[in-house]
Amino acid sequence: MQNEATTPAGRLLTETEACEYLRVRPRQLFNWRCLGLVPFIRIGRAVRYRVSDLDAALDRMTINPIQPDSEL
Repeated sequence: MQNEATTPAGRLLTETEACEYLRVRPRQLFNWRCLGLVPFIRIGRAVRYRVSDLDAALDRMTINPIQPDSEL
């Protein structure tokens, strides 16, 4: 039986790993964190991110294109 920390979605990423995963610069990730767009975990002075939280944040930031009418 796997716990949440050992599953890929529950794995904790460092700031560098999170930037690589999201393909953004560290300053962008910092800004998203300050705006409350990306949840994070503070362990002492270290900041960590769950993969599942990053995926959920991306889903919330995704803008859906207008769907064409199916009747046309």
